[in-house]
Amino acid sequence: MKPLRNAIKFPIVFMVAALLSSCGNTTPDGGSDETNDQSASSGQVIAVVNGEEVTIHELNAELSRIRLPENADIDQVKANALQALVLRKVYEQKAIEAGIDRQPNTIIELRRAKSALLASSFISSKRNEVQPVTRAEAEQFVFDNADIFAERMYYIFESIVIDAGQLTEQQKDDFESLANMDEIEKELQDLNIQALRKPFTAYSERLPKAMRDQLPTLVRDRTVFFVVQGNTETIVRYREGRPAPLTGTEAIDIASKILAQGNNKEFLANLRAQTITEAKIEYLGEFSDLTDQQNILPDETFTLTEEPETNN
Repeated sequence: MKPLRNAIKFPIVFMVAALLSSCGNTTPDGGSDETNDQSASSGQVIAVVNGEEVTIHELNAELSRIRLPENADIDQVKANALQALVLRKVYEQKAIEAGIDRQPNTIIELRRAKSALLASSFISSKRNEVQPVTRAEAEQFVFDNADIFAERMYYIFESIVIDAGQLTEQQKDDFESLANMDEIEKELQDLNIQALRKPFTAYSERLPKAMRDQLPTLVRDRTVFFVVQGNTETIVRYREGRPAPLTGTEAIDIASKILAQGNNKEFLANLRAQTITEAKIEYLGEFSDLTDQQNILPDETFTLTEEPETNN
């Protein structure tokens, strides 16, 4: 049996994208913002810290990164965010006074932050190239994957979690024969193996396809199998499976999200390939051997750039 993988998840989070409307470059009477006083009167400047202005745009940038429940007190959030921004400005000014901004480590970190921001912004600027998911594609995906939609199941298991590598193959065979979690738990105690017993449930789409294909052949309350995940090993006994179909609009919405994730992954892979092959790269010193591999893409699991998620 293959190890369990991370499930498809669809968290729904309310993002405060822009709580304050941006003001234009004119004063209320229609004149131009040519002085600091005019800027302040137009609402652009919302605080001054030791002579340094804090603008509404800076506050909006902070607010856009705050995730809140829908019933949050927005006025209080604005006030808290502005106070935090002002405090950060004070710390920044103190750091500059102390010459911290000229220290080598700080210069490197500032350069890294700028590089990461620009790289992430470049990726975001290309988002319009991600192919949107059509309803027809979503409907076809639902039809082609009945095991996670029309034939979706809710599975109930019992499980005992132990550290990986503590059981021999013979002991595993014995546990499979026992098929009784109480007896297995007692055997583990006799072996001085620490164990955590807990229920385990999962919808079919949260399980690897290879595992889903085998579940119909399992015998209720009799089949025991083992799943290794990192440093842990889970002893699992199958209890039962219950129909839990996904149909209609709910199925289409989930299919659209799954396909959008796939389109986003394909987009990022193509963007990596294009940018790497177009660049002139020369590795030096101990990394000079990498020059011959400059057209080989880095491992997708290792990235220094926070790649924004698609909204499709």
